[in-house]
Amino acid sequence: MTQQQLEAILEWLRKNNDRPISFIEKELLKSAVDGAYTVGDLVRNLSNLTNLR
Repeated sequence: MTQQQLEAILEWLRKNNDRPISFIEKELLKSAVDGAYTVGDLVRNLSNLTNLR
C-alpha cells in the first residue's frame, strides 16, 4: 500500500468517524483496498462505499 492510498483511507475514516463501522463495511473497505490499482481507484472505491451508507 502506498502513502497516497493510506492517506485516502485515513480521510475516509475521518469523514465516517461519528459512527462505528459495521462488519460488512470493514469487509467492503478491505475489498476497496485490494481492488485498487491506483490512488484514483481507491478514492473512487471509498467514495462508492461512503454512498452506500
